[in-house]
Amino acid sequence: MARETKTFARVQASGLLAVLTKPVVILLGLCNFGLFCGLASLFPWLPTILKGYGFATSQIGLLGALPPIVGLFGMIVAARISDRSGERFYFTAAMLLLAAGGYAIAAVVTTPAGVVGGFMLASIGAFSAQSVFWTIPQAHMAPSVAPVAIGFIGMLGSMGGALIPYVTGQIRDASGGFAGAFFVIGATLVISASLILLVKPALTRPGDR
Repeated sequence: MARETKTFARVQASGLLAVLTKPVVILLGLCNFGLFCGLASLFPWLPTILKGYGFATSQIGLLGALPPIVGLFGMIVAARISDRSGERFYFTAAMLLLAAGGYAIAAVVTTPAGVVGGFMLASIGAFSAQSVFWTIPQAHMAPSVAPVAIGFIGMLGSMGGALIPYVTGQIRDASGGFAGAFFVIGATLVISASLILLVKPALTRPGDR
């Protein structure tokens, strides 16, 4: 019995390693890493930026609430459009690029309205991308692979969400502003959009999941 248990454990470990080293799983994890960089940056920095413009605390609260509210409604609309069309990969990539564009706008504008508008676009793009992204591994991976793969993809995303605040703080301290950090976040989102398109042929080709 003990020998059988050890053999079973080795087989399970071998199967786990095989899933985690699949290129499509790694690429989806890196895509989620970039997505979480965008998601985790939506909330902590806008109040600081608005404070620098001289807004009162109550005004900062109201203005800071606009991007997530708009993003929520945008996510609902985007998810419905994606469901009706049945397209996931190109739609996720488009939303990631929209989020990247929002951060780019926030990086270059010099007015509060421009910054808030940039964060609105970033919120719509990031929220919408997240809602559609998770349908991809669930729908296009075999049941024997999906649970482990989804856990690994989620872990890499969490790592991105934990790392990006530190990176943003370091860039801000070094440069004296958020522009450089927002460009970095935008770049990670563009890379994520490229990765989701890169894995599309493998996940939609029968027998290669």
